[in-house]
Amino acid sequence: MASAAIRGASGGASRKKSRPAFNCRRVVMTGRRTHGRVWFMHLSLDQATDLVRHTLVLALIVSAPMLVIGLAVGIIVSLFQAVTQIQEQTLTFVPKIVAMVASAILLFPWIGHQLLEYATRAFGQGLFQ
Repeated sequence: MASAAIRGASGGASRKKSRPAFNCRRVVMTGRRTHGRVWFMHLSLDQATDLVRHTLVLALIVSAPMLVIGLAVGIIVSLFQAVTQIQEQTLTFVPKIVAMVASAILLFPWIGHQLLEYATRAFGQGLFQ
């Protein structure tokens, strides 16, 4: 009786097969209906690198004008502070923020055009064709 209780507690005869924690089967995507919403793409390492490079270059091109304007305003304000010997901390931030917001508003059509052109190339005909 004690041996039956020990065998039952340790799972002697009722022991189940151990399964791996993950499913090892391969899922095949061909033939799956997506109703035109999803594209199944195979990207090589070179294509993925080109995609990331194009995206980073676009981000740099789009943000560069606002950063240059902020830099120019910062230099002008710093020169003004050096000449007049006014060392007010808020004097450096307020003109830069105003200039960058104004440049973002003025450059928004150009930025939108650049983003739409990139999206058209990426999703329309493809960047890699």
